[in-house]
This record gives sequence, C-alpha cells and structure tokens, in this order.
Amino acid sequence: MVTDFLLDVFRAHAGEEAVVFRGRSSTFGELLADIAGARAAQAAAGIAAGAVVALEADFTPAGIAHMLALLGAGAIVAPLAPASLARHDEFRRIAQAEFRLAVAPVDDAAAITRTGTARAEHPLYDTLRASGRPGLLLFTSGSSGEPRAALH
Repeated sequence: MVTDFLLDVFRAHAGEEAVVFRGRSSTFGELLADIAGARAAQAAAGIAAGAVVALEADFTPAGIAHMLALLGAGAIVAPLAPASLARHDEFRRIAQAEFRLAVAPVDDAAAITRTGTARAEHPLYDTLRASGRPGLLLFTSGSSGEPRAALH
C-alpha cells in the first residue's frame, strides 16, 4: 500500500506527538487508531479502490486519518478545504465525486454519503485505476474563472 512507509514511521513513534490542532495534541499511536477507524467507516460506506471521494476536512487528526486511509485504499481523493466551502458543490461536480466525506471541524465526526454520481468517468481516472494506484485531485484557485483540477 502506498502509505506503508508512513504507517511504519507512525508505529515506530507511537507515543510521540504527531499533530496539534486547536490546542489538542494527538500522538502517532492515536493517529494510527484513527486511520483504522477511518478505514472501517469507509469500507462500510462502500468506498473502494478507484472511487472518487471529495474529502471536505481541515488538518484535524480525523481529516488526516481519512486522507491516509483513502490513499491506502487506492481511492482518488479531492481534498476540499473549509476556506473554499462556497465552491464545494462546484468542485464535487467537476471531480465527478462519487462520495462526499465531510469531517466536522468542531468534533472531528465524519459523515460519508454517496453523491449520486454512478461512476466517475474520465480517461485519466481510467488510466489511474488501471495502474492500481491512488490519486490526488487538486484544484486551482479558479482565478481565470472556471476552476481547473490536476490529477496526480
């Protein structure tokens, strides 16, 4: 899995501080537990390799855990920051997101919903899926009008 090297580092430093968000500290061990919980929730929701997921989250422990779990599962992730909330509908449409995974900024609770897109279809998605690798879909600021996405 693409995140194995990170998880190995997390295990080696399980008792050490990994993330501080809004004054709350989390260790690498706690982050590992969060990743395991995120994987279970995503699998229960039907997110599989090659699925396109709009991840609406901040850099909270749960947001980080969901990102790493999605990449580890081979999903194609479109991270959407709270600062771009007004454009999230547009970004999900452009990405052809099949799932919306929203992490609440206050309590880190995650909600996973299907968007109604039956299957994201783009030749670049097909190429990425055929490679068996996860993807990261990043949006431009849209300063020229229509935002553009780059698939990595």
